[in-house]
Amino acid sequence: MIQNINGKRLLCLADVRGDFDCLNRLAEDYKADIIIHTGDIGFLEKSSIDRATEKVLRHLITYSPIISTDQRHSLLNDHSSVTSLRAALSEKENGNEHMLSTFPSLLNHSLKLNVPVYAVSGACEDVSVLEKLRMREYHIPNLHVLDEASSYLLHIGGIKLRLFGLGGAFVLHKLFDNGDGQATIAGGQGTTWITALQMGELIDTAKKVYDPSETRLLVTHSPPGREGLLAQLALVLKADLTLSASLHFRMSASYNDFSVVPNYEVFMQKLVNGRTAVYGIYNSVRGQLEDVLDDTQRLLLANFLLVADRVPGPNHGKGVVASHEEAWKHTWHFNLSDVSVGNVLLLVQDGKLGSEIKSEGFTYSHRNHQKTAALAGNEIANEGGSRGEVGVSVPHESQKIDETQQTQSKAQAGVTGMVADQTHVSHSSIHPNHIPNAPMAPATEQHTNADSIASATSPPPSQQQQQQQQQQQQQHTTNNQRKKNPNTLFIRGIPQGCTDEEVAEFFTQFKPSITAIKILIDHKTGIQRGLCYVDFNNERDMLAAEKLSGGAIRNSHLHVQVSDKNGKGFKNTHKNKKQSE
Repeated sequence: MIQNINGKRLLCLADVRGDFDCLNRLAEDYKADIIIHTGDIGFLEKSSIDRATEKVLRHLITYSPIISTDQRHSLLNDHSSVTSLRAALSEKENGNEHMLSTFPSLLNHSLKLNVPVYAVSGACEDVSVLEKLRMREYHIPNLHVLDEASSYLLHIGGIKLRLFGLGGAFVLHKLFDNGDGQATIAGGQGTTWITALQMGELIDTAKKVYDPSETRLLVTHSPPGREGLLAQLALVLKADLTLSASLHFRMSASYNDFSVVPNYEVFMQKLVNGRTAVYGIYNSVRGQLEDVLDDTQRLLLANFLLVADRVPGPNHGKGVVASHEEAWKHTWHFNLSDVSVGNVLLLVQDGKLGSEIKSEGFTYSHRNHQKTAALAGNEIANEGGSRGEVGVSVPHESQKIDETQQTQSKAQAGVTGMVADQTHVSHSSIHPNHIPNAPMAPATEQHTNADSIASATSPPPSQQQQQQQQQQQQQHTTNNQRKKNPNTLFIRGIPQGCTDEEVAEFFTQFKPSITAIKILIDHKTGIQRGLCYVDFNNERDMLAAEKLSGGAIRNSHLHVQVSDKNGKGFKNTHKNKKQSE
């Protein structure tokens, strides 16, 4: 479809989460002529409540911007069964009070979109609604769904901008699982995901409209920067730009592969890894596919395998193939923060495309009021005015988890990841609240890094300096011990680089009750261990927060359970029950 756009401002958003009213507000605030949305916009209606699983419903309630804090607390804590929860949501919907999305207001035309909106589906959408939109059973002015079967050409600001889109979460073991989808759209039980046939159909669509004079923008929910297969898709589509979300950073990112990988071989390896992972799944289901695919689907599968096989050859010092060099150096990627904390504005004028990035960012003001002994030691200056060389001690973790238990957990997680489960939730999330004084990263990690620098650059310490170091280490070790709290949750599955703030956002409705967050760090490597303690000031909220187990931070699913009284991990209530029996 070709559309002539007189304006030149494209507002790019992520994770509106059913708040379609905000699209008009933001379009007015930024004087936007077009909105592009990268997933979890809220393709949900009243009947979606009965199709979604309890896990999905609780996730949607937790992060919905259109539900008040009191309603959220009531829905999450007063309904122990999915039947009760669905009844409560349906009762509100019957009273014309939208709980999960204002999409029904678009259907009955009580709400209208003031500017064209181009959107891909996210991880938590209703596949039934998406199919009705594709079949034109639902028609909403100014709303255009970008998917594998459609493409839009915008004449804007002196360029021809071609929009391609691929929605849904990227879940490797679901590439050949269509779920409840009737065509190539895949999904079920309140979630949607990418499949091999979707990618094949998108390539077929792109071939039909190819024009070398166009500028191509690929819009996905999952980021090509993290998924090798999606990076290969961008390469096949000859995308000049990509736009994605689902990582939920507080800073939107703008980069190309040349700026974040050291050389061409590393870029190539990402693509090789993507192909290897895909063929591992494909070979395991190949026999079954041969029995069920029709001729049209076989062509789509062939297109998909073209993506998987599109891996550039090694660079032997003879230069890089032009198309691959363009992908490596010239394909530009944008990854959006949630709409609650930022956006990207693309400005097109006189044939040029620029950008303005707005992000809420991180809060560092808490450091003005925190001064540990180790940090204070670094500020000691000698009498000559230069700073004294003071070693920084490596903090000792007060609690350790048995290494055998960790290994078993990782093995179980690996097996679980290969099992197709239609209740999988990518947990793209919008965070309506923000903790202004939460630390960006655990202090222990900062000390570890400082220690590495100090040990690499400082000369051997004198006897007096050694005594100072020992005293500081003893003091810091004492300060670093975690105080015992009977109202503590223990969490597994914390993603690398996770901050205290992200953990607090995960327990957003219980923020007032949280007294401490401790993300465990391996004191030998300085790397996070994927484990975390969260202390609460009362047992009631702690037990309610435990029900969020199964949710995710940055697509990493968490296992949440009450810690034992000594703070040494999970309280194994199931095992204790069996022993007592």
